[in-house]
Amino acid sequence: LASDVFSSNSNEKDVFTTAMLIVPTGKKATYLNTEGWKKFAKIVEVGEKGTVFIVNNISYKIGDNNSVSVVRGNTAYSGAVEIPSQVEYIGKTYSVTSIAQSAFDNSTGLTSITIPSSIKSIGLDALS
Repeated sequence: LASDVFSSNSNEKDVFTTAMLIVPTGKKATYLNTEGWKKFAKIVEVGEKGTVFIVNNISYKIGDNNSVSVVRGNTAYSGAVEIPSQVEYIGKTYSVTSIAQSAFDNSTGLTSITIPSSIKSIGLDALS
């Protein structure tokens, strides 16, 4: 990776501190130790626990046993939100099993939420 490939002017955020580099499973250590790539502050493997991703305007956080939680996104949810029982991300299918604490907090434009039977827990103030 060339040292100037992500060069930016002084008005932009540094991509190495703001971007998440998603790497193949089992390759994180290689990237952490390779010149150029090791500059990234956030390097995660595909499917790594704690990774947050967005599919169809819903934010999910990867948990244990190929499960995900619906979490609060960078923007408030609005309109009708239909939570699926499963979601696919980078070729892997996850079961949607929970709604995290405050997931829909401040989503004043939300008109309805459809919750599938796969949801086993709903966090405190998730729907407030």
